[in-house]
Amino acid sequence: MDILNLKEALSKLESAGERLLDSRVEPPVEKSIRQLGAEMKGFIAEAGRKVEHDVALLSQEFHNHRSITVDEIPPLIDYSAHKFGTLIDQVLHS
Repeated sequence: MDILNLKEALSKLESAGERLLDSRVEPPVEKSIRQLGAEMKGFIAEAGRKVEHDVALLSQEFHNHRSITVDEIPPLIDYSAHKFGTLIDQVLHS
């Protein structure tokens, strides 16, 4: 086999390899990439929904605790004023 035939055989082998890649390898790889992209999109959307849900829960908890605090302040002030008044009365009458 001479060099020209060897180069021609190599060229044919390269062409066959390229056709094999184009027809057999690329389609499954492209399909896998599209499928992975779709799955990632779904995963990101679900993660976003979970984050929004958790933020809403935290916001509600903060609101609930703030409401409790606001509702409890007037009785605490009344109790403190009563105790302070009692203490002053005790000091003045002793």
